[in-house]
Amino acid sequence: MTNADFARCMAVTGMDNTTLAARLGVQRSSVQRWHNGAYTIPDHLAAWMTELADLAAAGDDDRYNAVLEALPNGWQGDKPNVRNST
Repeated sequence: MTNADFARCMAVTGMDNTTLAARLGVQRSSVQRWHNGAYTIPDHLAAWMTELADLAAAGDDDRYNAVLEALPNGWQGDKPNVRNST
């Protein structure tokens, strides 16, 4: 997922950096770094955000809320942030 894709998913779901950080239990700065491309977006987070955006766009509120409550598979600290090389 590119940072542009990530930004699109955030826009479609109506989440901002602070909201997503609170939902995931990470620092706002981590989300900001995913957003601006400084950190690689973890694959499991990318899949979760894409699913949320697709459900939001489809207006499937029940499934959206269920997916929103279930954090990305393996989210609980399995991988550290990876800084992108520029």
